[in-house]
Amino acid sequence: MPKTCPMCSKPLLDKDVSLSCNFCRTSFHASCVDYTPSDIEFMKDNSGTFTCAKCLTRSNLRSYSTASNTSEQFPSTVSPQDEPMSVRHFSQLMTKMSAMADSLASITVHQRDLSADIVEIKTTQSKLVDEIFGCRALLEEHSTTLTEHRVKIDQHNDTLQLLETQHNALSTEMTSLGSEINSIQEMIHFNSSSDIVPSSEIIERVKRSYNIVVRGASDIDSSRSTEISKIIAHIDPGAEKQIVDMVRLWSEPIISLKRGRLPSGPSYVSNIFDKSNSLVFPIPLWKMSTCDEPQKLSSSCMEISPSHFAINHSHVRIQQDGAI
Repeated sequence: MPKTCPMCSKPLLDKDVSLSCNFCRTSFHASCVDYTPSDIEFMKDNSGTFTCAKCLTRSNLRSYSTASNTSEQFPSTVSPQDEPMSVRHFSQLMTKMSAMADSLASITVHQRDLSADIVEIKTTQSKLVDEIFGCRALLEEHSTTLTEHRVKIDQHNDTLQLLETQHNALSTEMTSLGSEINSIQEMIHFNSSSDIVPSSEIIERVKRSYNIVVRGASDIDSSRSTEISKIIAHIDPGAEKQIVDMVRLWSEPIISLKRGRLPSGPSYVSNIFDKSNSLVFPIPLWKMSTCDEPQKLSSSCMEISPSHFAINHSHVRIQQDGAI
């Protein structure tokens, strides 16, 4: 049965490069005990022997125990032939320590990089803290502004509710007014279509009631128009400017005035024409008449003495037409 390597528990074949311990005679694969072909050649050239790690540890412990129990120094149990192996193992240990030193140096470099990163992180963190405080102050400001806006929105909502209430009231009132207007329009339409007194007839009568009719006057010429204008100016200074037209209707001339109304009674001495009144109809008309019998003048007539103005030597009277 072939021997097995205690390091890898695999069989030791003839083709495998193996080493046998000089003390315990245990065989190992050369690769399992970290021996390269050059190491084996070096050991053969220097007549060296191989000592496994277990025997080497036991030998070192024995030497340390003997040196501790007696003051006399005994030679080491390891033969002088084993010294090259100890140097070799020391060299391997130094190589490993060098590798560890390199790793430690790399770790130190990484540590320095980490320290720089930590400093940068702290700086960034400080900036972020400042920005957070700034954002917090800005958030508080926005919160205050938002509260003010909410108050204004509530006020506007109250105003909108008030306007809505007023709008509803106005809508109701407009509906009522619309109903009244429709009722009035129906009434006007009914009166216009009625056979009693049409509205057009009423309007025409109102227009005719504001005429001035001069009775007993001859054909209207430039001189007669001037005399009539003087009569009207005597009644109210400046009223002659209100005359817009003079026409002959049947046998009586009619004078159309711009505005005004002659009242009844002797108040013609004062301002008879209401110059501040703006009439709806474009041509307010008056009637002026003459009469040969002043004793028959009614209370609604006004008399002008013939000594002032004479039209066919008759008395002049102005009366309101009773067309309506």
